[in-house]
Amino acid sequence: MICFENDDKKPISFNSNGKQLTVYVTKHYFDADLVINLAKMKTHNLTRITGAMKNLFGLVPGLAKAQWHKAFPRPIEFSDFITDLAHQLPCALSIMDAIEGMDGQGPAGGRVVKPGVLLAATSPVTVDLGFCGIVGLDPDSIPMLKRCQALGWGASSLDGIELAGEALESLKMRDYRVPRLAPISFIPESLLNFARRFVWAGPELLPDLCIKCGRCKKICPADAIEISANGAEFNRERCIACFCCMEVCPVDAIEMKTSLLLSLIFKMRGLKRKLRNHKK
Repeated sequence: MICFENDDKKPISFNSNGKQLTVYVTKHYFDADLVINLAKMKTHNLTRITGAMKNLFGLVPGLAKAQWHKAFPRPIEFSDFITDLAHQLPCALSIMDAIEGMDGQGPAGGRVVKPGVLLAATSPVTVDLGFCGIVGLDPDSIPMLKRCQALGWGASSLDGIELAGEALESLKMRDYRVPRLAPISFIPESLLNFARRFVWAGPELLPDLCIKCGRCKKICPADAIEISANGAEFNRERCIACFCCMEVCPVDAIEMKTSLLLSLIFKMRGLKRKLRNHKK
């Protein structure tokens, strides 16, 4: 086991979201003779899924990752950044452990599911497409995979992939719960500040579980958390809804809260989807 946090780093430069970026990656990646990317099947409140591509974000040391959340707080921008970064970090093999996985509110505190599957491919894009195929997700609904199409990186669907092993139909899951992409993702920047008053999502504390360890405060890129006698307190004006706090909480004491309007939008979407499926 290696802790990347205090080891040497090496810069890589690339363009993402119309900006030239320099990201520092652990030097171990460049020193290795062979890199194998081992991911877990999970969901994420910001990027919808966290699979093989997003796992490569782990090559960026911990606290530095939080600053990239701050640089790209909107879900589609952050997903594009993750994809552009992963594109710069080729691996010999990507494996997804889906023997046990997680759905619901991610990246932590969700529901344990047991697909009983291992996925492997030379491309992380292929693995993430396989993830979508098993849980019944349209790849076009995942911003990271849409960005892959724009880059011309990997297959655009499972139709262009040669599959080996068990037939996909026998592996498909029902009722795999994936966070929706917040409608605020599609609101123009000029209207964003006004819209945030009515359409927002952010972390909320479960005070009976909080152990006041301070990990959420340390990781927060927006300096939006204070630890009081009652536990973590969130500054809603500063919060960028990156959910880094949820990811590092060791006792799952943080969950996602949405505004009333956003909750209604999600419920209407769910009802519309059920009616559409009923007609079929």
